[in-house]
Amino acid sequence: MDGVFTGVLDIYYAEQTTAETASSAPVYSTPALLGKAIEVTITPTTNEGQLSASNKRVKWRKKITGYEISMNTDNVDPAVLAKVLGRSSTTAKVQYINSDQIAPYVALGFCATYDDGTKEYWWMYKCLCSEIARTMKTEEGDNIEFNTPTLEAVALPLLNNGNLAAVCDTNVVTTAAIASGWFSNVFLADPA
Repeated sequence: MDGVFTGVLDIYYAEQTTAETASSAPVYSTPALLGKAIEVTITPTTNEGQLSASNKRVKWRKKITGYEISMNTDNVDPAVLAKVLGRSSTTAKVQYINSDQIAPYVALGFCATYDDGTKEYWWMYKCLCSEIARTMKTEEGDNIEFNTPTLEAVALPLLNNGNLAAVCDTNVVTTAAIASGWFSNVFLADPA
């Protein structure tokens, strides 16, 4: 890979429609647009341990346990927020933010772009989103500052195989159809 990250495209989500088990992967709804990405940050969370013997460190292990995800978008449709955050609403579409609301598990997908024209596609499985962070400022004179929402999430490993995410780099993927159809469904395994 010779390219350097230069951008990020739209963010997609897909609702988990069946419960996962230790022997079967979850099923996801058809992916839908969450928002146009301004910035996506994914930060791995890890556990680590070490063993010392004979006054020296003899073993050390660090393993990934999940991801923290921050997604800054141009906007998020209120109906999408209700879905990914587990908000309830009235018949008039007024939404309630409630301390007892439970966000559903979703998969989150996005695409990073390289300066050489190639792309890196992601699907992050078993994500839980939390309420959005918003900054609202007044307009000042001739200066217009756009205030955009940031949605936070955590990604957990799947029960059936421990996978956290699927990553498709168009520099190395051997099947072009995988990349071209990446947001048609949540990628869980190579096509048969």
